[in-house]
Amino acid sequence: VQVANKLLMVLQGYSKTIRLLLVMFLTLSVSAAWGQTTTTYTFSSKSWAASPANWTSGKDGNQMQSGRGIQVTTGANGANATSPKSFTNVSKIVVTYSTNASAGAGSIKIKIGSNTEVSQNVTKTGGTSDRTLTYNFSPNQTGNVKVTVTCSTNSIYLKSIAITEAA
Repeated sequence: VQVANKLLMVLQGYSKTIRLLLVMFLTLSVSAAWGQTTTTYTFSSKSWAASPANWTSGKDGNQMQSGRGIQVTTGANGANATSPKSFTNVSKIVVTYSTNASAGAGSIKIKIGSNTEVSQNVTKTGGTSDRTLTYNFSPNQTGNVKVTVTCSTNSIYLKSIAITEAA
């Protein structure tokens, strides 16, 4: 409160327009310092091409289906790739996926840097509709993100990965 009062006293010496600009700048600076940034990678080929940047393939998917993502079939277990950059303070990752009409199943694993791999199951429900798996990290983790898709039944389609970094 004391800092805010002193700031108001200093700002009184400036024109109304300058005061408004200074307050807007201060507000944006504070939000950026306490905010978070999310980068979403949407896949466009079975070899992990993505927008805004391609991932490094460890094992390609079976095929790419437009609007659905990289297909991983039962015979292509372990399709995986690593993010194009290292992230700092990752607090959350959201994976968007779907399965085929026959309801695929398996798991999607996330590993950040040298941290422990985290796995979540893809269950035989939902079919072709987009679904999400959310991975929360506490404490936040740093490093390249590796995703591995293992399919045990039918097909899983990996559409996108959204990586959230805390400021």
